Amino acid sequence: MHRTRNALKLMTAVAALTVCGCVSGCVSVDARTTPSQPPAAPPARPQGEVAPQPQIVQAPAREALDTVLPPDTPSPSPPPPPKAEQPDAPRHHHHSRAEQPRHYPAAPRKQHPRPAPAPPASGGICALGQGYGGWQADSPEARICREAYGN
Repeated sequence: MHRTRNALKLMTAVAALTVCGCVSGCVSVDARTTPSQPPAAPPARPQGEVAPQPQIVQAPAREALDTVLPPDTPSPSPPPPPKAEQPDAPRHHHHSRAEQPRHYPAAPRKQHPRPAPAPPASGGICALGQGYGGWQADSPEARICREAYGN
């Protein structure tokens, strides 16, 4: 019910604003009062004067950033690419102890949150429902409570 009333109020307000906008925007002009001559051209500039050009001003963004951000530290240069092996040379797959692949330790296991504790086994919950909720002893609510809490 409120939804329909609110929609009706909203549509009425929009319609009223639309009508007000149309009425205030409609201005009639008498056809007899049109100007007989076009508007005069702006005065010409003297020969020596140059037309002003718009000035483009750069905001001091770099200076503002430099004052706020910490100074840049040079990053280490990337290592040079490995030398390509000769395609004709036979490949030997012997690994010294230093060239063996590294073994990293396993990531630590995440601790999962403990499950919620079981509901209390007291008979007070169903009694509260019967006392304050107005449940009858043989109602579906009382039956569900007895099945869930065991009393």
